[in-house]
Amino acid sequence: MAENYWRRHWDRKRISRRALLKGTAAGAAGVGALVAVGCGDDDDDEPAEEPAAATEATAAPTEAPTEAPTEAPAAGTVPTDGGQYSFHRGLDGATLDMHRELYPNRGEMLSLAYNQLVSWDDIEAATIRGELAQGVPEQPDEVTYTFQIRNDVKFHDKPPANGRAMTMEDVRWNIERQRERKLADGTETEDFYRYSALYSHVENVDYIDDTTFTITLNAPSVLWLSEMCDRFNVINDRETAEAIELDFAVTNAEVILGTGPYVYEEYNLDTRARARRHPDYFLKAAGEEVQYFDEVIYSPIADAQAIRLAFEQKQLDIMQSTNDVISAVEAAQPDAVRLSVGEPNSNLGLTYPYIQSEGWNNKDIRNAIFIATDRVLSGQQYFQGVARPNPPVPWPFQDWALSQEELATAPGYRENKEEDIKEARALWQAGGGDAIDPMWFEMTIIDVQDQAIKEWWPAMMNENLGTDKFSLHTVPVGTLLQYLLDQGSGGYLGGWTQWHSPDPRQRWKGLWGIEGNINFYKTTTPEMEELISEMFAEFDTERAKEILREAQRFTLGDGGTGHIPISGSLRQYLHWPYLHGAEPGFLDFEKKLGRRAWLDQTDPTYAGKPTL
Repeated sequence: MAENYWRRHWDRKRISRRALLKGTAAGAAGVGALVAVGCGDDDDDEPAEEPAAATEATAAPTEAPTEAPTEAPAAGTVPTDGGQYSFHRGLDGATLDMHRELYPNRGEMLSLAYNQLVSWDDIEAATIRGELAQGVPEQPDEVTYTFQIRNDVKFHDKPPANGRAMTMEDVRWNIERQRERKLADGTETEDFYRYSALYSHVENVDYIDDTTFTITLNAPSVLWLSEMCDRFNVINDRETAEAIELDFAVTNAEVILGTGPYVYEEYNLDTRARARRHPDYFLKAAGEEVQYFDEVIYSPIADAQAIRLAFEQKQLDIMQSTNDVISAVEAAQPDAVRLSVGEPNSNLGLTYPYIQSEGWNNKDIRNAIFIATDRVLSGQQYFQGVARPNPPVPWPFQDWALSQEELATAPGYRENKEEDIKEARALWQAGGGDAIDPMWFEMTIIDVQDQAIKEWWPAMMNENLGTDKFSLHTVPVGTLLQYLLDQGSGGYLGGWTQWHSPDPRQRWKGLWGIEGNINFYKTTTPEMEELISEMFAEFDTERAKEILREAQRFTLGDGGTGHIPISGSLRQYLHWPYLHGAEPGFLDFEKKLGRRAWLDQTDPTYAGKPTL
């Protein structure tokens, strides 16, 4: 039954399994497969296995080998400088302080203006490189990391940095700010969302000289180095960051000031964001294949038809939209290249007050809601059917997520939804659902979501549970963060992102751990804390995967333990053939635009591209 359901569902969409699973191989890699690049000392390692043909090739040569002539690279295959890259993105967020920003959409864009000590070289292959550090840190033991920083890095040439050199003092201030979680006036704050957990592992930092410092952890941490690669974990200019502290919601491009490949000159929420090439970018000067675009432009276009028009006029090099729009544009523009990407951050989920609510703190009630949620219907309505019911770890993490076969027999995911509804209604009645104040079942959505959800989602829940308690209300996206910090009553229904690493354990802890950076309702159970401790202590990747699957199974029997996963979709894109190296992958990684991404201005499809 389960196999037939999945095959029928996906065959109907006419999407190949290869397209569906594009990029998901990284989800199977885990930290056990992390590879450091640019580490000269590793060059002498023995090969994993000896090439089978090596002996035969040298055994009895019949003639002297001849060197093949060097061929010139094919036209259009060598990256060249020039042109404007353009994409559509919402520009909203909470702040321009990268250490305190929550919204990944804004953080992805801003990452082009900054650098980190270490970064993903290829996030899908799980390879790490030095960025502001000269390479990956040396590790004399399991808890010690010795970094050497570069001496050729310059900040953007705008006040107050004015193109000055980055120093060890910049590194020290950025690290200590996040360790202490304090603002310039001494105020302690909890909104250093990503790094409080990361830096809580740090026992000591020894700043040895102008180029060397050592970080000592309080215990071995399997994920620590990979989490240091998060694109939000940047080196800020201190004066600029402290100025933002005085005006947290400022949206002036002048306070986007880093060392990265692009310098923001415009950042207007209503019109566009525009960044030009940093003329003194250290990686370009060092001869690396980076920073090919003259400019990067983001436009906050929301209307699907406006996006289509801009793409067809080549005002956009790449577009993302719903399945029907992408299919229509593909038919009209046969030169365009279509991508269907399984991306864990494209999802729908519900986080709720597990402890605080008189409804949600009743296990019967939360299990009733979890089981009554129709994940297939939600995928059809919210993602036009190009979606799967999501396990707690999104399905693109193939080796970490619960399998489709296992899900198909789990309450809340069963193919026969009538079985789910019968069980859910019994639990709702047993928990006294109709006597609970409906305020606890009024969920929040944000204004940039498809507002049609306000009709079908409450109707689905009310019908499946035989009640009238469920409703939705809308808040501006810029106020959602404060709503969550205030632990708003019914919870938030929308996309739950922050899946930023090939290994999903840190993100799991972020939402399900008591100290998690996005566990706004402070949900905790002894069972989950024990499982989290166990998975973080495990250096064997295969064993870690099984522990995480066990944690997922626990949530399935506990109403999600604070979070109800619903659906995860394929993201649908079209791009023009002249665009190279900027194609979306398994995980959001906008920093690739500052790497080997470029526009082939000799490609025939480049003709007619306007200057914006």
